[in-house]
Amino acid sequence: MKATTTKEIIVKGTFLHPFAGELEKTVDERIGENVTFKPAGAFIEAQLDGSTFGNVATEGFEIPKLYTATLKGKGPDPKSFFVVVDAAEASEAGGDYAAEKALINFDIVPEWEVDAMIACMEANRVHPTLIRWVLRERVAKAKPGRTPMPKTLYCDENPSRKYSYMNDGIITCLKGEMTFMEGEKSTGKNVFYGTLAWIFCMPSLRIAMSVGMDPDSVFGGKTTDNSAANLLSEELAAAYLTVLTTPKSEVDPETLRKAAEYEVLARRSASMRILQNQGEIRKVEDGLFVLFDEINMAEANFLQSLIHPMADGERVLVLPEGEGAIPLHPHTVLMGGMNPVGSDYTGTRELNSATASRGCWLEFEMPESIEKILRANFTEDTKLGKRHFKACADVYKDFKSAVSQSRVSNRCLNIRGFVRALGDVEQFPEATDLAWRIKVQVVEGCLKEEKLVLDSIVRNKINF
Repeated sequence: MKATTTKEIIVKGTFLHPFAGELEKTVDERIGENVTFKPAGAFIEAQLDGSTFGNVATEGFEIPKLYTATLKGKGPDPKSFFVVVDAAEASEAGGDYAAEKALINFDIVPEWEVDAMIACMEANRVHPTLIRWVLRERVAKAKPGRTPMPKTLYCDENPSRKYSYMNDGIITCLKGEMTFMEGEKSTGKNVFYGTLAWIFCMPSLRIAMSVGMDPDSVFGGKTTDNSAANLLSEELAAAYLTVLTTPKSEVDPETLRKAAEYEVLARRSASMRILQNQGEIRKVEDGLFVLFDEINMAEANFLQSLIHPMADGERVLVLPEGEGAIPLHPHTVLMGGMNPVGSDYTGTRELNSATASRGCWLEFEMPESIEKILRANFTEDTKLGKRHFKACADVYKDFKSAVSQSRVSNRCLNIRGFVRALGDVEQFPEATDLAWRIKVQVVEGCLKEEKLVLDSIVRNKINF
């Protein structure tokens, strides 16, 4: 058993984190409360109740990453605080993955990418035990054709949740069970799926579900092939007629060749060939990371015939028309994404209890702040300044407040629209401005009676 030792770390608040000032006023009342550390660029952020109150430079001491420390009191400098850390736990939490990395083929998964996977999992509060499992049982067994690193990685924006979405999702995926993701648009469900598919080093397949789906939509259907008829030409026909009407000794070899080609094509075109298109879903036998997107839009009986055998203990894909069944590879992962049932999502329906009972449920919530999410969509050398990201985050926050007051619907909480607006300004800064691009990318997609309220919020928050 490790001896328990402690060490003190000073957390310094900055002008970027106004919560430091609020904490300074109430620190005596909050001594003993848990502090969470999260990686943030060149710093480690310290958070209390999900609010960032300061950061610690990464140099000079071991970085605490995946555990909670304790607030002890004020530090020697203004807006600085002592945090007590269990040194034994810090060493365990920091994670030494050298043994697992030694098993990985860096020709298939480069070392820099492995390090990026580890950093992503640590940033999303994944326990070191799970990180080791993923490295040993998935990354080390990666094959060519895996999902490439996404442009945007999932970022956990709910630090108050006891265990992170990624921690829960990885447990479910490693066990071979199904995961249902429910949440409003732009809450990160697809980004979460893409990030996990990359970390698990598997090929990915997204199937868009809909009301009118049938087996052919998933498994691939039959098509006819009459391509031979399209190859018949007047030149070949003329050669064939020449051979029929001219003594063989007088016909040149090229004409004979064309006549023979015509005869073969004519016979093939007389009957239609039936081809079976093989749907990508059949690759579950080799290992596949599958997302059934908008899963609650599919008809219940079709969904039941497709999902239940795959999510049950037998884990097989039952093929239509008596073709048999394909056993799922042990590493095949099944995920279902859905928007909540409501007036804004036409065609959605509650999953029946039989389907709903066949997986783990993750309820994705709208983030309180989108600044980190927005930054994650742009490179470090972006031409956009801090003010652009902060302005979008402030507008989003006020939109969210207006939604909670029932002044507008949640259509305005369109994070993709904010990302597009920033991208427009980054590429064409001389031709447009941020307020206008938010108007056309976000506000104009809202209900007519809401636009005045939303336009006013944008104008009040953005004056550059």
